[in-house]
Parts: sequence; structure tokens; C-alpha cells
Amino acid sequence: EFTIKNKKIEGLYKNYYSTGELEYQKKYKNGKMVGEGKRYYKNGNLKWVVTYKNEKIVNEKDYTNDGKITQNFTYKNNKKTGISKEYFSTGELSWETSYKNGMKLNSKQYYKGGNLAKDITFKNDKAVKGFTYTYEGKKTKMTNAHFAIAGFEY
Repeated sequence: EFTIKNKKIEGLYKNYYSTGELEYQKKYKNGKMVGEGKRYYKNGNLKWVVTYKNEKIVNEKDYTNDGKITQNFTYKNNKKTGISKEYFSTGELSWETSYKNGMKLNSKQYYKGGNLAKDITFKNDKAVKGFTYTYEGKKTKMTNAHFAIAGFEY
């Protein structure tokens, strides 16, 4: 459901699952998204929230079906900027990545329980240096093979 004003979407736009539950809602002004857009699981719990400012995404948060956060990303000019975080289904931090203008600067992976598992430095969005850690803290230098296995360009 939505309102059209001067041939543009205006106000709250809502969409529903075929079973009647609210699926998502977004706010529009003069046909452009503003504020928060929210999507819900069928049980009514929040699935994600995307915040817009001046037609650009400034923040994105994703949640599990039972309400635990899985991702929190910050954007500037539609590019990831600052610290982005990803979480285990338990709500514990799993990845913490620093971005500038959409490019990775540093990425840290954590074990459940909070101990550091990987610490990777990037240049021009490519892995240039990294270390893996055992759960007990023993440090090993990463090779290009490690970067490839982890899914990073090097």
C-alpha cells in the first residue's frame, strides 16, 4: 500500500506477505526514499533496517529470525566507510572491518568467545599482510594461499 502524489510515491510504502503479515515498509518523499526502510520476517521480527539520507544509504543492519544482529554496516556516498561489523548467530562479534571510500583497510575475525582469529591489512582493497591466531593466541603469518582460502584478493 502506498500513496501517489504528483505522480511520485509519497509517505509510507508497505508490502505484505501473501499470508497478510507486513513484509517491508519504506518512507518516500517526492518519490525518493528517506529515513528507514525495514523488512520483517513472517513472525514480525525485524529482518533488516536500511537508513537513507539524501537518497544514499548511510547504515544497514541485518538480524536473525530471533532478533540477534548479524551485520552492521556504515556508508558514505553509498560506499562502506568506517567500522563494519558481522556477528555470529549468538550475537557475538565474528568480523570487524575498517573501510574508507568502500575499500577495506583492515579486517579482524574473531572466534566465538572473543579471541582474535585473523588480522588482515589491505591496500587498494587487496590483502597485503595478515596473521592467523590459534584460540590460545599463537600467531602465524598468512600467505597468499591463506588469503585465497579466506576469499580475499591479494
